[in-house]
Amino acid sequence: MLTAEQRQNILDGETPNLLLKEIGLRGRGGLYLYDHHCVRLIRRKSRVLTKDAKALVETLSVASSYLGRTLQGHLLVVDAPLCSKARRFLEDRGIVVERVE
Repeated sequence: MLTAEQRQNILDGETPNLLLKEIGLRGRGGLYLYDHHCVRLIRRKSRVLTKDAKALVETLSVASSYLGRTLQGHLLVVDAPLCSKARRFLEDRGIVVERVE
């Protein structure tokens, strides 16, 4: 689980991130790594769907392989509504989903 300080550092942009392109994935954005946690920050207005959740699971798998260690997933969602199916899909796979206002 992330500490409040780690969460705030991610939201403030003070934490360096690993770009998706650096690990061989397409898309914009990056991942924030803390010990054995891989955090993905989503800031947008459109709904987070199951398609996005599946992409996050794939990203987590690729990041784990890239770093050579098992990572726990953590999703921080700002502003975007989260589809209940996507939330359930992620939580069934052990990925923590957290809405941040």
